Formats: sequence, structure tokens, C-alpha cells
Amino acid sequence: MTSIVNRHRRRRYRPRHYAECPNLLEHYSNDELYARYRFGRDDIAFICNILRPRLECATLRSHALTVEEQVLIALRFYASGSFFEVIGDGLAVRKSAVGHVVHSVSSALTDLLGQFVKWPENEDDMTRTKRTFFSLGGGGCPILLVLLTAPHAREWEYVNRKGRHSINVQLVGNADLVVTNCVVRWPGSVHDARILRASRLFQKFQQNTPDGILLVRDAIISPTNRNNPITPEIKCLATLRYLATGKMQLCNADDLGISQPSVSRAINQTLNALCRPHIIQQFIRTTQHQTNFMAIAGMPGVVGTHIKIIAPSKDEDVFVNRKKLHSINTQIVFDATFNIIDVVAKWPGSTHDSRILMESGLRQLFERHHVPVGCHLLGDSGYPCKTWLLTPYLNPQPGAQLKYNM
Repeated sequence: MTSIVNRHRRRRYRPRHYAECPNLLEHYSNDELYARYRFGRDDIAFICNILRPRLECATLRSHALTVEEQVLIALRFYASGSFFEVIGDGLAVRKSAVGHVVHSVSSALTDLLGQFVKWPENEDDMTRTKRTFFSLGGGGCPILLVLLTAPHAREWEYVNRKGRHSINVQLVGNADLVVTNCVVRWPGSVHDARILRASRLFQKFQQNTPDGILLVRDAIISPTNRNNPITPEIKCLATLRYLATGKMQLCNADDLGISQPSVSRAINQTLNALCRPHIIQQFIRTTQHQTNFMAIAGMPGVVGTHIKIIAPSKDEDVFVNRKKLHSINTQIVFDATFNIIDVVAKWPGSTHDSRILMESGLRQLFERHHVPVGCHLLGDSGYPCKTWLLTPYLNPQPGAQLKYNM
């Protein structure tokens, strides 16, 4: 009798209640969208358009979420990292629906990764990126630690050097902060150098040598392969990293997975190779630039700058400048577009600017008339006034002298 009753018992379903989801793109202003989703209205519309073929439902059965709603749910999760249930309450959807949406949007974005995260495709793009980095004064390959909840499997591998669970992510960006390469598959305990060496980017640079390394490859390459010598690429990276950050050599050694003495030797070899006369003459040369200066300031440049250094153990007093700091007094000549055309970096900080100029080969070029007629240098009041060197009046009188200084 019981089996008969159970067979004919009808299963009761709990009725579904569909809450009306507000149109948040119209409800919030552009600034409010940035604050909540890290993207503006136009950016969100762009993301929706590129993901629409992958996210749009074929029908509207069971009140299917629109593409805009799915994108907003995923962006809210990316921006806040909050619980699915909290995000669902704010957008009037269930926690399980938020989970499905975040997974679907993330998968769709991953499918489009190759369209937006890519290496420069031609020489023009590469040259433009290098010039932009040069004007900004640096660049790099950052390593980020993305925190996560402790996983159940192999939990210890995800503990980074700060004792927190994370994924070690390698990002490469260009001068416009556009990501051009991304590696997101290593646990937090893996060293940065290992991620770089195991990446396709490293293999690409190993096989296709960047043109900048060709300048010094002949001078810094090891003659044999004994004892696993450091490649010219790593030597250049170590030198550029040191010049860009000024960090201790031990820190740079840890980043690249080599020893501190090796970093020191690599920096010394690379700098000596770059300072060879035929290399310097390719990039630093005196030419006629008075037309550009006239266009900028109405008149047809020498600059002395002090580069701070650690107090040397020998002749320490000679390196103390007028501001009581240890430095090297460097003379730099540049054109109207800020390209360096002459540099002298060998005098201690106590040396006067005028002496550096008088002892330089630049003075010989002008006084022996090796420079085209009509070329002048523009210097500050620390330099003597010459027929080829224009300096301002210290106490200009109203009229021509004041106009000359301006």
C-alpha cells in the first residue's frame, strides 16, 4: 500500500520568483561605473560587443541574462573579489548564476586573449615602442603575486616568500601600458627567473636576438661554453635592470637567478662595450641644430648635472660638490629634441662646470672651426661667455640685455 501511495505522489516544485534586474548602465554615471566596475560606459559596451557571439543566449527562456548583465556581474567580481552571494544580491540573481556567469565570461575572455595580448608584429611597432620607452626613461618585465585562497591539492607550492598563498604572474607591457605578453600558470613559490627562463618569450629572444644586443654581442659573448657561461642577453638585461632601478647588485642577481659577482662582471663588460668609440659615434654626434632651437625659443644647448654617488674610499673630498653631496659632475650637450650629442662623465663633483668645458674635446671642435659656421651652444651662468657659447647676463639691464636673457 505504501509503495502505491509513493508511486502516485506528485512531486511539488517550489515556484520560481524572478526579480527585475535594474539597468545599471543607465542607472549609474560614468564615474560611478568606474568606481564599481573599473571600466566606463564605452569600455563596458566594447567588452559586451566582442563577447556577444560567445555569451548571448539563443532564446529568452527562463529569463536568461543578457550579455550586458553577464559582463557587469563578471566585472563586479573582478573589481571587488567579493562573495558570489553578495554580488548576486546586488544584481538580483542567485549565487549559482553568478558562478556560471563568471566562468562563462572568463572563458570567453581567455579565447580572445591572442587578439589583444600580443608581441609587436613588425619592425615599425618595435621601433616605436623602443623610442617611447627611451623618452620615458625605462621599462621592464614586472612579476606580480596574485593572492588566492589556499588550494586543497599541493597547498605548500602556492606559498610565496611572504608566507601567503598566491600565483606568480609574469607580465610584459609596452610604453603605453598595454600588456604584450602574459604567463599565468606558476604557483607562488616559483622564482621569477625560472618563470622567465621557461617562457616562450625567453626562447624567442634566445633564437631571435634583439637588434640592441647586436651592438655589444661581439664584446660580451663568452669565447667557450665551459661552466655554463652567461649569455649576452642576460648580461644586457642585468645591466639595463641595474641602470633603470639602481638596486643593489644582489637584488638584480636574485631576479635573474645568477650570483652577485656575475652581475658585477656583466655590468662592467656591457658598459665597456657600449663605451667603445665606434658605438658612441653611432648615437652621439655633433650636428647643426640651431634651426630647431630658433623655432622653440627664438634663439639658437650645454648642461652640467651632478650624479649622486656613494662616498668613495679614495680621494673622498674631491667628490664633494657645492651642495655637500658626493657626486660626479657630468657635462651633457643636447639638441632641440633632447637627443644627447656630446657627453663628458669623468670629473668629480668639486670640479667647476667651466673647467670641464675648457678641458673637453667640444671646446677644441669650436675653436678649431670643425663645427659649421653659425652654430652656438647655449649654457647657464656657470660657463664663460664665448663667441660660440651664449650665456645669460647675471644682472641684466632693462632693454636689450633683459630681452637677451628671456
